[in-house]
Amino acid sequence: MSVLISESRKDQRHNRSFNWEQVLFWIDEKLGQPISTAWLAEKAHIAPNTLSQKFKKQYKTTLNQYILHRRIDTAKSLLTSSTLTIFEIGQTVGISDPQYFNKQFRKVTGISPSRYREENQASTDLFNSELAIKEGQWNV
Repeated sequence: MSVLISESRKDQRHNRSFNWEQVLFWIDEKLGQPISTAWLAEKAHIAPNTLSQKFKKQYKTTLNQYILHRRIDTAKSLLTSSTLTIFEIGQTVGISDPQYFNKQFRKVTGISPSRYREENQASTDLFNSELAIKEGQWNV
């Protein structure tokens, strides 16, 4: 019985000291590289299955889905704010196969990366031209 109590206390201490912000930081830090549950679990000093279960409970999504969505969010930002090619953006966010990047981007957003860029570049261009007309001064 005392073994169960000491293991329970150990689990409680570990849960209190577990740092989700650190896990999310590691994901963002390595977003352009392969990220495995095993690698994250090793860094967090926790078993891979336990990390996956805790992540799902904490964030209501799987770890792999979270990573994919972070990659696509970063890609969306790069598509509208840079002149990088779609291939380069895929590599930057850790999806180096262009066809797989296109497939995953469509899966998350419902449209292709090139269409996303076209649709969102137009609004950025319009905003920039409005600023140019106003000579860079904000009307408040």
